[in-house]
Amino acid sequence: MMNPSYPPGGDGGGSGPAPGGGFMRRRFLGAERILSSGTWDKATALAAPYLVGIPSTALEIEVECVGAGGGGQKLRQYGGAGATPGTIAVDTFSADDFGVTEPVSIGAGGVPGANGGWTRFGNFVQAAGGLVSGGPGQAMPGSEQPVGQSYSAGLAYGPRGPGAGGGTYYNPIEQTFGGASNSYRPRHSLNGGVNGQSGLDARDHWEYGSGGGAGLDSYAAGNGGAPGGGGGASSYGMPGTGGRGEVRLRYYVWETVQ
Repeated sequence: MMNPSYPPGGDGGGSGPAPGGGFMRRRFLGAERILSSGTWDKATALAAPYLVGIPSTALEIEVECVGAGGGGQKLRQYGGAGATPGTIAVDTFSADDFGVTEPVSIGAGGVPGANGGWTRFGNFVQAAGGLVSGGPGQAMPGSEQPVGQSYSAGLAYGPRGPGAGGGTYYNPIEQTFGGASNSYRPRHSLNGGVNGQSGLDARDHWEYGSGGGAGLDSYAAGNGGAPGGGGGASSYGMPGTGGRGEVRLRYYVWETVQ
């Protein structure tokens, strides 16, 4: 269920003045990706090599939930938008806020014609899945991301998040492309699918799935990348499935630097 394979390094976090001189710095230690539903075990997580020797009272854990992408829809001659991506929800906690175990639910990608599933980490953080394609733009409660209008190209929503599925509106043809995913870290955005290709899956905990390309005429559409990419819409072929959800846990420690 867990993939705690990310070593120390990366984001240095924040800083501020420390009592007695110097300043406090939040240092990034490592991250864990949870790709399937199950139970998070705190003792197992805190035994990761990058956390050895650090008391739980000093740990700060950023919990990010990514909802699953919505499924594409067969739109026939009328055209329309691809599926919207899963939403993102993020909050930060002390390690001691969590129980010995916490239930984890990873949203399933929406099958053609269905919304994506919710992703939840205990009772602490939850993120809604994306919406099925074909309708006009709508608000997604709790999301960092706005939703594109009907007949729009697949969009990359900022400042970070998965891409939407491509739509079947022909003019211009670029509107059939799946949306690129966004990341607030350089070189971590992923291009969406083109001409019915599937979106790309995230390679690490800084990335998000990109959107599947639309399928024109009788061609099948592409699936959304994981996590959270929206499935492409189709004209008469098989629409794309949304990318599954994911939970990311990023571990930090506050330390005094003189």
